[in-house]
Amino acid sequence: MKKLSLILALMLVLSCALFAACGGDEESSAADSSAASSEAASSDVESSEASSEAASSDVESSEVSDDSSAADDSSVADDSSSDESDPVQGDAATDLKGENVARGKNYTGGDPAVTDANGSTSNYTANLTDGAANNVGAYDNTWFALWYNPDASVASNNAPNGVGTIVIDLEKKVEDINAIRVNLYNANASGIVAAKSIVAYVSDDNSTWTELGALVLPTGNDPDWASIALDGAAGQYVKLEITVGGTWTFLNEIEVYAD
Repeated sequence: MKKLSLILALMLVLSCALFAACGGDEESSAADSSAASSEAASSDVESSEASSEAASSDVESSEVSDDSSAADDSSVADDSSSDESDPVQGDAATDLKGENVARGKNYTGGDPAVTDANGSTSNYTANLTDGAANNVGAYDNTWFALWYNPDASVASNNAPNGVGTIVIDLEKKVEDINAIRVNLYNANASGIVAAKSIVAYVSDDNSTWTELGALVLPTGNDPDWASIALDGAAGQYVKLEITVGGTWTFLNEIEVYAD
C-alpha cells in the first residue's frame, strides 16, 4: 500500500514537472512569436517611413523637374521671341543687303524739267540712277527738282496736283527686293521743303501696281535718305509717288536693293 502511494506520488511529481516544462516552452514560444511580430511591425513601420521619404523625394524631384521644364520652356519662348524676324517698314539706309539693281537703269517722270529758283536756264536735272548720291546741298543740276505751283499753268508743273511720279524700269523682273531709298535735300529755304510723303509701288507690266508702303522721311536740313525695308517684293518696275512739301522737292538718287 505504501509502495503504491509512493509510486502515485512520484507520478504526480513527474506530471507536474512535465506540465511546467511544456507551459514554459509555450510561453517562450509565444514570447518569441510576439517579439518577432513586434520586430516585423517595426520593420514595416521603418519600411513605410522609408517609402514615405522616397515618395517625398520623388515629389520634390518632380517639382524640381517641373520647375526646370518651366524654365526651359520659358527660355525657348524667349529665344523664339528674340528670333522673330518678321520684316517691318522702316529705315533701310543702315541695313542694306544685296545689289542696287536700279543703278544705270532708265526711268520716266518729272517732266518737264524746271528752271532754278532764280528763273535762269540752268535746270535741276540730276541723273537719279547714276549711283552718284550727292551729300552736299546746292542750287544747281547736281539735284533733281519736283516743282508744283497751283497758280502756274499745268504744263509748267512736273508734280501735277502736288505729286511727282518717277518710274524706274529694272529691265527684268527682280525677286527679293528688300529696300528702296531716295536721297533728299530738305533745305527749308527758297521754297525747298521736305516731301510730305513718298509712297513706293511695284509692277510686272507698268500698268497694274502693288503698293509697298510709305518711305520713312529724314529730318533736318542736310541731305539724307528716305527709306523703306521690304520683305521679298518682286517686279520689273518700281514707282515712287512723291508729294511735294513746298514749292520744290529736291532729290538726286533713287536706289533699289535686292538679295
